[in-house]
Amino acid sequence: MRQKSLLAGAVAIGSLVACSSMDMGGSSGAPFSGSTAQASAPLERCPAPLGTIALVESQIPALAQIGLTSPIPAIRFMAQQSHCFNVVDRGQALTRMKEERVLSEGGLLQTGSNVGGGQIVAADYLITPNVTFANNNSGGIGGSVGSILGSYVPHMGLLASTAESGMRFKEAEAVLAVTDTRSGVQVGVAEGHARASDLSAGLGVVNLPGFAGLSGYGNTSQGKVVSAALLDAFNNVVVQLRAAPPAH
Repeated sequence: MRQKSLLAGAVAIGSLVACSSMDMGGSSGAPFSGSTAQASAPLERCPAPLGTIALVESQIPALAQIGLTSPIPAIRFMAQQSHCFNVVDRGQALTRMKEERVLSEGGLLQTGSNVGGGQIVAADYLITPNVTFANNNSGGIGGSVGSILGSYVPHMGLLASTAESGMRFKEAEAVLAVTDTRSGVQVGVAEGHARASDLSAGLGVVNLPGFAGLSGYGNTSQGKVVSAALLDAFNNVVVQLRAAPPAH
């Protein structure tokens, strides 16, 4: 009975380990500057769009290694929920749009369909994401608690030190490169950071209805940390462009 009680206590302490605070906050970028964010940092909101953006798919090997797909749907969700940007589709949907225009030019669409040239909205900016990770180490709260428990209960040190064993990294960094579509000049790089020290913190966009279904970004431990880093970077983009909107 004593051993069972100690085990229950160890599990309870392990739960507390998993409830330590998540740290978020961007570092300085050029020319975008990161801001200091809290674990429950809300998504930036805008009364009117700051411009139109197109999201660029890029190869991010780090995400594939932890079972996550493209972050583009997550960023699109943030843009739409924030009302800070109109998002134009330059992926497969654009291909289908071109096909509709081919059908229209061939006279195959119904009369009055109004599908033709000069209707597609131009993007003011291209946003290209990237994500990197810092590996786990043996330190931190989990390791400390594991050492304490191990002094009193056999094998409990291992139990506590693996409280965050589901995480394959310690910290995620998201980078959103912003390019002016008319000049082709990269006008900024916004950074965002999040640490895996707390998987149960309120993470702004993660708690918004509908986000949990985005390919693991809202319903897995790794995905939530990456989402928090993306949110931090996205907020930094909004703050910068709010201060200096496009001049075209």
